[in-house]
Formats: sequence, C-alpha cells, structure tokens
Amino acid sequence: MDILLFNQIIIYLINIVGIWIAFWVWFANRVAKVNKMFFLMTIFILLWIDSSYLSSLSNQIHLALFWVKVVFGAVSMFLVSAYFFVVYFPREEKRYPILDKVALGIGVILGFISILTDLIVKNVEFKEWGVDLVFGVAWNSFYIIVAFFAFLVLGLLFKKYFKLPFQEKLKIQYFLVGFLIFSLMNLVFNVVFPLWRGSIRYNQFGSYSAILLLIFTAYAILKRELFGIKVVLTSLLIGTIGIVLALQILIAPNT
Repeated sequence: MDILLFNQIIIYLINIVGIWIAFWVWFANRVAKVNKMFFLMTIFILLWIDSSYLSSLSNQIHLALFWVKVVFGAVSMFLVSAYFFVVYFPREEKRYPILDKVALGIGVILGFISILTDLIVKNVEFKEWGVDLVFGVAWNSFYIIVAFFAFLVLGLLFKKYFKLPFQEKLKIQYFLVGFLIFSLMNLVFNVVFPLWRGSIRYNQFGSYSAILLLIFTAYAILKRELFGIKVVLTSLLIGTIGIVLALQILIAPNT
C-alpha cells in the first residue's frame, strides 16, 4: 500500500472517530463544563492533525507555511483546553483564578505568535518525503511552554487523585493512560526526532496518537462503571498487536 494512501486513510478514520466522539460526549450532557472542554479539546486536536496533513499536500511554499503555522496555533489552544478540561475532570474542586488567567493568556498569546509571526516557524522546505520546517528564533520557547502545560495537567490530576473515591480514581487512570501514550509519542516524534535529526519527517506518528487520548477520555467521562486499568491495557495490547499484523499484511509488497 502506498504510504500517502495509508496516511489518507488514517486521517479520514481519525476525523470520523474524533468528530463522533466529540458530539457523543457533548450531547451526553451539553451543560457540563467537562463535556464542553472535551469537545473543544477534540476540535483543536483535529485541527492540529488536519493542518499537518494539509501542509504535506501543499505544493506552494506560502500555503505549506500557513498550514504549518496553524498546526502550532492549534497545539497552543489544545494546551489551554486540556488545562481547563483537567480543572473540571472528573469533578471541579478548588479553583486558582490567577493560574487560570496565566494558562489562558500564555496559550492564546502563543497561538497568535505561532500563526502571525516567524518566531516559532520561519519557513518551510520541500524534501523528498514531504515538508520540513525552518524554525524561528523562539522555537525552543514553544517546547518549554508545552512541557509547562504537561506538568501542570499532571500536577492538577495527581492533586485530585488521592482525595477521590475509587470510581473517580479510575476515571483519572483512564485519562492518564491516554495522556501518557499521547505525550510519549509526541515527545519522541515531535521533540526528540526534530532536535536529534533536525527534521519533522515522522511527526505525524505523534499526532495520530491523539485519538487514543480522546477514546480513553471519552470512555472515562461517559461510562459509570469502569473496568480496572489492567484489563483495559491488556485489551489494548492485544488490539495493537492485531492492528500491527493487519498493517503488515496491507503494507507488505505483493510477491
């Protein structure tokens, strides 16, 4: 199977599943703030993934550069929505108004800087495998802010965790499994590889892992009785092995 066709199929599947999950959670309780934040988080993730894909399809530098900047803008707003999601998930507790304003301000400003200036992404280059980035002078600041939000989200969750009843602890465990898979994949393919190889060639693999974060989180929001996380991880491992074997059959050249 051609790699471009494979990516196209993955993008379509992620969008279908992502949109379905977003509206499923939203319609389950349109008033609940946690459901609203999940909806926004999903939209920004899909914008991130789709913009990255559109940049790879562009054959003009200015269009590719535009979509790449939208990627970084979408990531910025995803960070904000993820923070406020955790504020309300699995239940709202003590709020920190100053921290709320700082998180919102940093995310919005970072989004505008990413899209409207050359500080994060200065230009793009066309390579054999697709579009590569020429980073701006402040690109490292972007990753520092991403790390700040990641630790902030984890800190808020762990602060809540030990005070919650068992079923709500399970909800946090479900979110953390999705979040850690998502974070590790993005750390490897969107941070380590660009720093090590000076290229974003494999960044889509980090972006694709977002669907696991959405699935685990949606299940934690909507399901009243949750399975133990060991059962879920075992099922996930079996499913992953099945998917890998199926992909090997599809991608393997015909003989």
